[in-house]
Amino acid sequence: MTFPLTTLYPYMYNKPIPPMGIRNLVTSRCYLFFVLKALRQFTVCRLRNGGDAMKKTQGKSTQRNRMKQIQKNSREDYLEALLLLQSQQSSVHSSELASFMDFSRASVSQAVLSMEKDGFLSMDDKYSLHLTEKGRKIAEQVHRKHEYFEKKLLIAGVDPATADKEGGSLGHAISDDSFEKIAEHGMKNEHATIEQSCGKEQA
Repeated sequence: MTFPLTTLYPYMYNKPIPPMGIRNLVTSRCYLFFVLKALRQFTVCRLRNGGDAMKKTQGKSTQRNRMKQIQKNSREDYLEALLLLQSQQSSVHSSELASFMDFSRASVSQAVLSMEKDGFLSMDDKYSLHLTEKGRKIAEQVHRKHEYFEKKLLIAGVDPATADKEGGSLGHAISDDSFEKIAEHGMKNEHATIEQSCGKEQA
């Protein structure tokens, strides 16, 4: 691979080619040295630019993943809230959901439209909200996680408000598969504790 001297010269001196300097430079015994120096500077520059571009790409990818996670958590909160409201009253409207979650009506309306489009809920002619089978399945699992971790935090002595908030956060953070393993392990420990207590009482 060859590089024309007119291409390499700007990398060597960081300035335009002089009108009469090329012929003298070609015939100089230092020509090879200048070529190697220019190639090195050219390579370093390309590597540096490539590294910066890679960092920017990775940063954008991380940011997109965080935004997706935030959207997922928010959607799960809406579905859980709708599940709780439906257990208390026959019909639920966007305004009631907004009041229950302490969100603005505009934010809730936008979220409802998005979840309706994605098939998590539906809206009837009277503008009442209803969970679809897909949405109810997610809502019930989210609520189950929330209650489980909230209970554990309360037993550990955490105040109710903090236990409610952090129990929901823990529920969002853990996958369904991991949660099932934790819940199963917890049940085994509870059964073992009960059996030990019964054995002590009989003794």
